[in-house]
Amino acid sequence: MSGRSSSIDALRGLAVLLVAQLHFLHITGAYAALGAPPLLLKLTGGGEAGVDIFFVLSAYLLGDGLLARGRDPQIVTTFYLRRAWRVLPMYWVVVLAGFALFGLWMATTGIAGTWLWAAPYPPIVYLLFLQNWAAGVTGAVASWFGPTWSLAVEEHFYLLLPLLTTRLGRRALAWVAVSWILAAPLLRMASEQIATPAAAYYWSICRLDSFGWGLVIALALRAAPDAAGRIRSRLAVAAGLALLLATLAISDKATAVERALTTSALAFAAALLTLAAASTRANGAPNALIRALAWCGKRCYSLYLLQIPVLGLTFLAAGYTGPSAGVPYGLAIIATAGALTFILADIAWRRIEEPCMRRAPKLSSAAAPAAPVAQAG
Repeated sequence: MSGRSSSIDALRGLAVLLVAQLHFLHITGAYAALGAPPLLLKLTGGGEAGVDIFFVLSAYLLGDGLLARGRDPQIVTTFYLRRAWRVLPMYWVVVLAGFALFGLWMATTGIAGTWLWAAPYPPIVYLLFLQNWAAGVTGAVASWFGPTWSLAVEEHFYLLLPLLTTRLGRRALAWVAVSWILAAPLLRMASEQIATPAAAYYWSICRLDSFGWGLVIALALRAAPDAAGRIRSRLAVAAGLALLLATLAISDKATAVERALTTSALAFAAALLTLAAASTRANGAPNALIRALAWCGKRCYSLYLLQIPVLGLTFLAAGYTGPSAGVPYGLAIIATAGALTFILADIAWRRIEEPCMRRAPKLSSAAAPAAPVAQAG
């Protein structure tokens, strides 16, 4: 495992674990049950920052891969096919299983309002990857299908990215990326007025700054490839983590302006972490922590998609309609669900994700863009 690939995978792992601890430990009340202090509760409640990392990292990786191939329009179709092979198989396993089990649950119990299957959108919404737009209007997502909102955002970016890289020069593309960074907070504030506060979180146009930062990093490192070796990765990591934690500690997200700027700060923190990961070079074998994070990072897509379904199903099997650390043996059930999630994600990676990735068509010339980052929150 190269230093660069291990650092990228480790950042993926950090991102998916941030989201996982939010679902397994914060929302269930496990932290509170264990006596966590208020500041820790506030920080862990910001686990959705993992999604910002996914977005920035995805834009960097895919943008870098496309920039390596210049402005050849023939790669557009191949790029789309590769994305389809990478994203859709596991996505449809989870979505179809969700609807099948929801139908079975309704047929046997007649209870629609459970935590796991509350108010799913019609299947056509998930087929067309419109769930993030629907969530911005309704302000809610069904828990089983909840994580798929960020996949929808990434799919919209996937559709746009190769059209930009094959039609625009790098200077024009840089202006596009910067305009996204500047426009995103304004779009978030406007979206809250047009729809609901949730729109600023879920709508694709409100996440443009994360993708803009990823493109800026890809363009900068392509323009000055030697710069990566001069970047002090540890300093960038420290700055990124410090900004992320400070933002979560300070922000109360009480107003539309504060919510918009909080997301901007988190996107910039994610950009610093991505820059650090992209600039890391092999210097001996990665340490145990990096190896553990990288293991999670390779399986982050399945970990991300499976965590809520497995958590909800484990509590259902124990006789509870929703996850809570406050029920008898609640912490043990949460721990069991967590272990099952890692086991199933590893199986899904080996049996579904890897085989499908091998079937995907190859992009010509340089190495193909890395796997999609997935996908959190």
